[in-house]
Amino acid sequence: MVYIRLSHLGAFAVLLGALVGTAPGATVATDPPFALTGGAPSIDALMDAFLQAIEKRDKEALNALRLTKDEYQGIIVPGRVPPGSPPRKVSPIVDKYFWETMDFKSGHYLDLLVERYGGVKLLRRELRFTKTADEPERYDWYRAWGEIRQATVDPDGAEVLVSTGWIAEVGGTYKFISFQWDD
Repeated sequence: MVYIRLSHLGAFAVLLGALVGTAPGATVATDPPFALTGGAPSIDALMDAFLQAIEKRDKEALNALRLTKDEYQGIIVPGRVPPGSPPRKVSPIVDKYFWETMDFKSGHYLDLLVERYGGVKLLRRELRFTKTADEPERYDWYRAWGEIRQATVDPDGAEVLVSTGWIAEVGGTYKFISFQWDD
């Protein structure tokens, strides 16, 4: 039988934590491994760019407003933990499945947006959030707003409610996580 003094147990826990990378009391990195590329400096600027790209039927510009595969897999997936928690680990197969599913659905919804509203100058009135009413969801590496409905007005004065999906903010840069139809 092995006896360990309680005073030694604390030292052992610190040593073990150092070996596996999380010593008791240690702070976990709260910055993502890299910054977002492109995007916008605010939700308003992102929404304006979104509406301009739809009006111009510019799918390339719309895709530039959405997270890339590397941003999604390198920031969103591991950073979707409470602030101060270690990054989440996901198997590569699961990571690939989630990205490909989301990317596929976003592509189809993007086609629908351009088909439905392309060439129409929609004027933005207000944003409506169905999940994050007043405050964004806070994760360790980012904040998220959603599910977003953009209330707009068409040239005839009729209100048009455009679903856009979720938005992530990383280090002051805003991008769509994905485009999704929620109606």
